[in-house]
Amino acid sequence: GFTGAVANIITKSGSNTFEGLADISYSPLKWNQKNFDPKKPKFSLYEAPPRLLHFDGHLSLGGRIIKDKLWFYIAGGPRQDDTEIIGFKERRSRQMPYIFGKITYQIGKKTRIQAFSYWEDFLFYNRALSVTRPLEATYFDVGPGISIGLHALHTFSDKTFSEFKIGYFWCLYDKRPNKGRNVAQHHDVLTGMYSGNFGWWMESDTAHLTANANLSHHADDFIKGDHDFK
Repeated sequence: GFTGAVANIITKSGSNTFEGLADISYSPLKWNQKNFDPKKPKFSLYEAPPRLLHFDGHLSLGGRIIKDKLWFYIAGGPRQDDTEIIGFKERRSRQMPYIFGKITYQIGKKTRIQAFSYWEDFLFYNRALSVTRPLEATYFDVGPGISIGLHALHTFSDKTFSEFKIGYFWCLYDKRPNKGRNVAQHHDVLTGMYSGNFGWWMESDTAHLTANANLSHHADDFIKGDHDFK
């Protein structure tokens, strides 16, 4: 069966020059709203279209620890998307803070080692909040995750090199009803209104460990042409 996909991604590294970047993207509630007309019967329970807030902040810094030998790179920031429904004091709020760090070590002319770690938290407050589902009947999503990787590269010649990679991933994902696990949800079929609590909870703990080693060689003019072997 299908077990997923593998992607090779090259992340930014430090260099002998110290460099940094600060970036902010902000869109307040007054600038954005859902595109519908509350006068239409389908949206009659809304006083006005929900308003949207977006914030994305990024800060990064990279440079040398030892010139031509050891470099670092670190980046991180907060991300937030809110939905405000007129008539509710609370908002739906999705927040995803993250941080990334990487160390690159050039052991010699032919050998380089890189290690990185990436942490991200997924926080969704009052998820499912709507005109038919009040605050008590919503839930809190939480999902911290961390990735750790190590990569070693050794070059034997301009045609032959070897690599070793090992990676670890862990993630916790919980769906937590605002009134806990032991309070029932109620649904009025005639009005479509929910009350009491959110209807179910979930708990998931996932971890993966992968490793890969390979040797690559480029052969010129071998068996009627040039070939790459791995």
